Amino acid sequence: MANNAETDIDARSLLLTRPRESAQRFLGELDAKLMAGVTVVVSPLIEIVAIGKKPNLSAFAGAIFTSAHAPPLAPCGEGKPAFCVGAGTARAARVRGWDVLLVAETAEDLVAQIKDSPTPLIHLSGRHRRGEIAERLSATGTETKVHVLYDQRPQALSGEAQQLLRGPTGVVVPLFSPRTAKLFYDQVTDLSKVFVIAISDAVAELVEGSGCHEVITARAPTGVEMRRSVEMRLRGTRLA
Repeated sequence: MANNAETDIDARSLLLTRPRESAQRFLGELDAKLMAGVTVVVSPLIEIVAIGKKPNLSAFAGAIFTSAHAPPLAPCGEGKPAFCVGAGTARAARVRGWDVLLVAETAEDLVAQIKDSPTPLIHLSGRHRRGEIAERLSATGTETKVHVLYDQRPQALSGEAQQLLRGPTGVVVPLFSPRTAKLFYDQVTDLSKVFVIAISDAVAELVEGSGCHEVITARAPTGVEMRRSVEMRLRGTRLA
């Protein structure tokens, strides 16, 4: 889904605002030939900071992971079941020894698809989380606790990023969460040359009507569709 029928500005720059490791991984998965002609700036709006202690998992039958940031900070799974949101999260969990039984696209899908799971489960998460997964699962009989492994601390856009946004050409900005979208919106005064690629309707709603040149919602909330949307916009291809 896209707004703004006119795209008379060339979008030949890319601003990545994910945590640095995630941003570099996303960049490395984009078409190399295409990216050779694109100006790229990485300016994380969130820093992942480990907090607290790793939990004792002996009392839990399995874990829920909703971000790829969580498994590296969690205890090794040692074959315990894991229920994940996103393919990247699932890959990170497998590396840490978890037996991934479910890979859902969204938190909503995960809640709907967990059925007859051994309990209790533990949601190993960041301080800022959406979907109230533990609360909703517990309300339906799947006892689930939450353990916070890390904080997602806000960061200011770099001077290089602000200069890019003030430049003469359009800038493609993929946004992967409502919180990042708000942090971005709050720091940029002129969005007239910004092409936002939103991972979900919830993200798009935060920036629509803000003066962005265009807001595009990926066809599915996945890394594959975000890459597809970014590449198509950088090529100047109209997204349906």
